[in-house]
Amino acid sequence: MEASLEYLCIYNPDLNPDGEHVEDEVVFYYPQGEEDSSIDDQLRHIGLTQGVVEFSRGFSEGATVSNLETYKSRIVVKEVECDNWWVVASINFASTKTDGDLVEYSSRDLPGPDILCMEIVNAYRRWRLHHGSFGDYLNLHGRGELVKLLQSWWNSWCRNWCVSWHGPGSALLFDGIRTAKGDISSQTLEAAKSVIDREDCLLDMIISRHDQKTVENNGCVFAGKNVLSSESIVDVLNWVQDCESCEDDTAYLDETGFVYHLQRPYQQYLTRRSASKQRQNTMGEMASQISTATVDSINNLMGMINMNSVSGLWGSSPSNSTAGTATRSSSSNSASVASTQPDDSATISEDIAEARYMVGLYGNVLETDDSTMENGNSESSPRITKNVVYLSLSGSQNIEPFNVVIYRRRPFVFTLIYEHGFKQLDNASNYITLHRRLASLVEPVATDLDECSSNQTEVPKKFYYIVMDPNKFSMQTSLPHIFKLPQLSELEKEDPADAENIILDRLELIHVHQSIAHISAESGGAKEHEKFMRTSKNWWIYWARLNDDEREVILAHKWSKPGKPSPESLLSVLGRDAKVWLDTYKHYGKV
Repeated sequence: MEASLEYLCIYNPDLNPDGEHVEDEVVFYYPQGEEDSSIDDQLRHIGLTQGVVEFSRGFSEGATVSNLETYKSRIVVKEVECDNWWVVASINFASTKTDGDLVEYSSRDLPGPDILCMEIVNAYRRWRLHHGSFGDYLNLHGRGELVKLLQSWWNSWCRNWCVSWHGPGSALLFDGIRTAKGDISSQTLEAAKSVIDREDCLLDMIISRHDQKTVENNGCVFAGKNVLSSESIVDVLNWVQDCESCEDDTAYLDETGFVYHLQRPYQQYLTRRSASKQRQNTMGEMASQISTATVDSINNLMGMINMNSVSGLWGSSPSNSTAGTATRSSSSNSASVASTQPDDSATISEDIAEARYMVGLYGNVLETDDSTMENGNSESSPRITKNVVYLSLSGSQNIEPFNVVIYRRRPFVFTLIYEHGFKQLDNASNYITLHRRLASLVEPVATDLDECSSNQTEVPKKFYYIVMDPNKFSMQTSLPHIFKLPQLSELEKEDPADAENIILDRLELIHVHQSIAHISAESGGAKEHEKFMRTSKNWWIYWARLNDDEREVILAHKWSKPGKPSPESLLSVLGRDAKVWLDTYKHYGKV
């Protein structure tokens, strides 16, 4: 059996001030198999956790333990809000039966407790982004309403949580603003700030880039005017990234912020893959060329999977008949596919009709003319969609509601944060004016980023990197996401050889993520500035802290030459292009 979530519990000891109603402490409990568990089981689980947490404080100068390990499971516990709100999750190890019906348990497929805790924290922050903090919701609506909402949202999240290695993996350890490769010029920067200044009640704006082909091109290109806290900017970017990854325009309008259920089923990919002989042959040829898993082979594989997922192989999204849910127009759908073809996925769509509001004025902006807006007939009046997010301002810990408007012109997404209750957001003409201002920004932003790319060497990198700059609270990476293995079950039936190569490359990528997580956990001492690690699969992992400004760098390169590198020149194992890249980053502070 694969590793699985046994239970997840959200509790707050302060909800039982007199100590006589322990059951009131639990506001959410998810049991394995979704069967109702007794209150005694729930109290036993949180009682064990509370006991260990309190016991550990006596040995760690007040710090609390974050995980427990048993023979069969790993328990992680995290205080997600400072007012004594805790989340505890127990994860069963993968198990296999051996001779004599003995059962062996293994945690090999599980990420470390730090990564599991970050996945829980990110889930909480997504909930907070759309509902506010646990404490604020409790004070406004009472315990009953809080429990009801938690049951709906967290039950869905627990059912969709993949506890094995997947997604960003080791990159979760670096909690910063994920920035895209390249910079925008000072002139473009001032133009973006002027858009904020000219809009009434517009507090801040975030511009992000979403390129399904190249990992480095994903992330923030303009983080606003420092009005929002860095943590809130990260929360907004993660939400937008998930919505864009869904390839489903309804994601932005889900008031809960829960978009995992919108992921497209893998069966649609297989159906289209079987129908397209040309694409099937291309995929087979690529798989047959992969003899050893290196950075090149893994990047080619991930690029192939990502391009297939965004260029129409998934098929059309299921229609949603629920009132108030957006569906794609035919013009937008065709423009979406055209703008994500492999050859120009990082360029601007030439079809201006692709520019549209994901939250705001619904439909094609160009089709909403003055006569439509002035028409008093409610049936022909433009439809306006809305969403509210809960964020904190820079220098403040308070979580407040704000109106959000999302404008997309691929590959860019503009997230605009307005004062809550701003009346002009009900006026369609306001969106037309805003559209003209935002559309005028797209070209200079794209030009600046393209110039940055053209000034750099076009030779493909033979290594992966993660960089973290604590001064800017930013991180950048070229490390691909780990796709989920269950998605390959049907492919394995159809083409075992093809599936085997993909599985091998996935295991190699997991190995790289595990090694990076390991060296990150082992490094970071006050006097430590550099560290090397060689893995069992001949990957060399390099960690360094730059003395001048505390930036951290991690590089991963596979040693492909015969023999071992000379101990006098360990940096040579990274390869010439990695050494040049590292020197450039040390000097200029950007990738």
